[in-house]
Amino acid sequence: MKKIKFGDIGNFEGTEFLETVLCGRGNFRLERILSKSSASPEGFWYDQPDAEFALVLEGFAELEGADGSRLVLGKFEGVFIPPHFKHRVAFTSQNCLWLALLANEMKVEKNIFA
Repeated sequence: MKKIKFGDIGNFEGTEFLETVLCGRGNFRLERILSKSSASPEGFWYDQPDAEFALVLEGFAELEGADGSRLVLGKFEGVFIPPHFKHRVAFTSQNCLWLALLANEMKVEKNIFA
């Protein structure tokens, strides 16, 4: 066993810190992300081949879809983003800590999403 301290990032320069914590032979990766009042560049859209589940552990964030949808996530709220769903980070709080799971195959087993 090995302990992972998700919130222990220390000091870093810039507005975002991203680190892959675990990965599995190209099938999945688990990332921890710390955003400091950050947003995606204007006109930039993520268009990822993998499905993503992102969970806010601390702070808050607002996501925007290319379809015009907007979603605010608070502490312990998450979002499932299907492959190739164009989205961007509209803004985050000063210290927004995320846990993100990306996988080439993922489906929602239980609909707990509002």
